Amino acid sequence: MTHTGKGKSIKSQSGFGDAKEELQAMMNSGSSIVVSKGGVKAPNVQWVLVTPELANAMLERNSNNRTIREKYVMEIKNDLMAGRWLFASNMISFYEDGELSDGQHRLAAIASSGESVYSLVAFGVKREAAVYIDRGRARSSTDSIRILEGEKLFNSRISAVLKLSFAGGDVMNTAEECRLFNQYKEQFLWVNDKMIAMPPKIKNAITGSALFLALVHGADEEKLDRFATVMADGQTDGSEGEASIINVREWLLRSKNSPTMSDRRERVGRIQNAYWNYSKGIKAKTKMMTTGMRYPFLTREK
Repeated sequence: MTHTGKGKSIKSQSGFGDAKEELQAMMNSGSSIVVSKGGVKAPNVQWVLVTPELANAMLERNSNNRTIREKYVMEIKNDLMAGRWLFASNMISFYEDGELSDGQHRLAAIASSGESVYSLVAFGVKREAAVYIDRGRARSSTDSIRILEGEKLFNSRISAVLKLSFAGGDVMNTAEECRLFNQYKEQFLWVNDKMIAMPPKIKNAITGSALFLALVHGADEEKLDRFATVMADGQTDGSEGEASIINVREWLLRSKNSPTMSDRRERVGRIQNAYWNYSKGIKAKTKMMTTGMRYPFLTREK
């Protein structure tokens, strides 16, 4: 996660009373730049060292904003204290009447962290601008990794496979997702290539995760490639082993969409066991296949 500020945070020195006076002085220094024919002045934008005391003073002016999401504040705080706070163009801003308009989550994180960071702060934003704040489409992790890495091959399918394979479908921040994608890039791109021709009900994170985990855990790539091909086109050579692939393929095509997390784990296990049966030349009906993981989910570094 990237936020406005600097890579190494700075310990605060000022007191809360001084911070309130400092904030008032900033607000009193208006802009003289006219940006429209109607004489509307541009907001006064300053580069400010935001201390925890100054952040608290700013939050005192947060009287009519969205409900603060504590989970998001904690994410920012953790990034701040881990040195992941980087300079960016997003600002903390105030309306013309002095009320906070944007930046409450960043300020709450700064206030609770005990650290100080630099940020752009805008004073004198028109109240009418409220309807345009945060209306842009939020960047997904896919967008961020494509921008950060210049990696156009990364897509939402790979992202879903990655999260299921490592986090069991739990939330994962973009920095960690980027690190894991780079670490297993060859395997993710292989899986993505094999899934392109699969039917929509099979072309999902569950099938992708089953293939990815088998590949990472050392499954025979040639056999895994054949398994993926039969999963895609449903055409077999008539062997006993490939009958197991058809059985799990037909079972997946009949299954309901949007399974629960326990259902996802079961499906990943069944697909893996279908591959294992195929690789051993064993014909097995899907309902007779164990749902245990032949190739377990991977663990993330703490």
